[in-house]
Amino acid sequence: MSTYKINSYIEGIKCRHGRTVIIGWAFGAQPSGQARFREIQIDILEKGRPVADTRVTWTQRPDIMAAFFSCSKNQEQDSLFGFRVSFPFRPGVRYQMGLEVEGEKGERVSYDIRDGQIRETGWRGLEKEGKQLLKRILGRTVSEAALAGRNRQYREEIAASVLPSDPLISLIVPVYRPEPADFIEMVESVLDQTYGKWELCLADGSEPGEGETEDYGRLAAEVSGRDCRVRYQKLEKNLGISGNTNAAFQMASGTWIAMMDHDDLLDPDALWESVKALRNHPKAGFLYTDSDLTDGDGMKFYNPLLKPDWSPEMMYSANYITHFSMIRKDIIEKTGGFDSRMDGAQDWDIFLKAAELSEEILHVPSVLYHWRMAQTSTARSVETKPYALDAQLRAIQAHFQRMGWQGAAYFQDRSRYLIRVRWDRPVAWRLVDAADRSWLDAPAGDEGEGQAEAGQAEPEVYLVSFGQTEPADEDAYQELAQWAVHDGIGLVFPKLLNRDGTIRSAGVIITGGSDGVLRAETLYQGTENHTADDRGNTDWYRNVRIQEPALFAVSAEHVRQLGFLREGDEAEAMAEYAFRLSRAGLRHLMNPFSEVVCGAAMPADAAVRAGKWYIRLEEDSRAHTGFVPDSARDA
Repeated sequence: MSTYKINSYIEGIKCRHGRTVIIGWAFGAQPSGQARFREIQIDILEKGRPVADTRVTWTQRPDIMAAFFSCSKNQEQDSLFGFRVSFPFRPGVRYQMGLEVEGEKGERVSYDIRDGQIRETGWRGLEKEGKQLLKRILGRTVSEAALAGRNRQYREEIAASVLPSDPLISLIVPVYRPEPADFIEMVESVLDQTYGKWELCLADGSEPGEGETEDYGRLAAEVSGRDCRVRYQKLEKNLGISGNTNAAFQMASGTWIAMMDHDDLLDPDALWESVKALRNHPKAGFLYTDSDLTDGDGMKFYNPLLKPDWSPEMMYSANYITHFSMIRKDIIEKTGGFDSRMDGAQDWDIFLKAAELSEEILHVPSVLYHWRMAQTSTARSVETKPYALDAQLRAIQAHFQRMGWQGAAYFQDRSRYLIRVRWDRPVAWRLVDAADRSWLDAPAGDEGEGQAEAGQAEPEVYLVSFGQTEPADEDAYQELAQWAVHDGIGLVFPKLLNRDGTIRSAGVIITGGSDGVLRAETLYQGTENHTADDRGNTDWYRNVRIQEPALFAVSAEHVRQLGFLREGDEAEAMAEYAFRLSRAGLRHLMNPFSEVVCGAAMPADAAVRAGKWYIRLEEDSRAHTGFVPDSARDA
């Protein structure tokens, strides 16, 4: 009898283009609970015989290591607990998958597999099935038949809700030698849309490489059942990503254009949720949703990106919009289409152009797009397409030129894809005390710090300090000042750091859900600097609603036209001032390249209190004028 017990779990199974794929984790461990483990051997059998062309790959699973073992870093690197099993299958045939501890005789865990369904056999399997049956009897689970009935009713309700005025949406997809199974799943995700007024335009620029090129037109016809909404064109030659996308665009007849890649997946409600948002915003010209990543098999979904409402300055740090996105067809026509000179950042370029021409930009705050981690995808690493980095800078620079701005975007750190912007103009700024208002009556240029050379008529900026902060580097103040005179900017806030280098606040945003309740969120509070999470990267420019009363920059022109902080409670005054400038059509910016360190005497709840005051102002404005904050729309 083996001294090792098998621990295993099946995380997903799928039939993909003639092969069954199973993912999960497994290891053999001693019953004593000691931190000793053995690797597992997996086989696939048909009627007791090994199935030819069975492929088993193992990967590191730090999560499993942390959950079950307490080992050294070297042992963690050597442990391979995650598995992916792939084998050819025939419909209706029963297969068995067996797991055994490598080099040991004894316990064997077995699974029965048929047509994409898997169940564990033996006593362990019977125990699991018994628990599932008990839950079903007690009403804690829903049968597949009941779930299918609910889905059918849901789709019928949506079909009945579609209005004649709702748009035809053309999904344009440039195709270039995707994995056949990935391509099929992409098409299936479009066919599975709950909103039916769409067309899928596939422009195939695939050229023969090693081996034969798949007949993607045949695949699309087979998987769609020759649905007339699926349109396919084989191009005479590969025109590059932009050229192939333009070819797909020329096939489109819809009033709205939706973009997706040839191997990614749409949520079934992606189009429906977008159409519902457009109904309430007839002036919109551009729409985008949240997204996440999916593994190569499309079974695991992770790393969601919860995008902000339209944030122009964040677009200089990253193409946070990516897909799923929709742009009115007439706007794309005005831009001249996708620019081959921007290949690698062609979407970034078209988004900036569309933003310049759109009267309103919508964000649907729901994960409706799944970006596949293919080996050649920039979802895995931009290093797979190194030319994309230079194209990113060209796209931003071209935007600056169209807007008439003198500035340069460059990589502060190319290995971290960290983009920084420098505006080509000296700015005269002056550091003032928020509590001492005597400077309001003095000429703005008198004995200020950071003054430009004599005789230059430059914009002037006030850096307003509440005390208890000090710059982390010599550029901190100049970084704030140069942005305070940029078009459309109201207040500019630094990234606030604690003494230990962690982030105190990267700004405060206001979010709202379907319950209609507004909430203030202090970004990255207590997290390590130079990191990322589901809100993006701590080193991105980002538009925020407010920052706690610590330090901010404001142009002298805004002070003359819109006044200054009210006297009284600092958090309330900060919130009211930020709200006043927002209502005047200005947006506020957190500049990550301006870092200031906060003293211990600063109130711990300053950001929370400022956020609550800001929410009161928004709620009062909404109640009296019908004003709804962007973050609460369409949620």
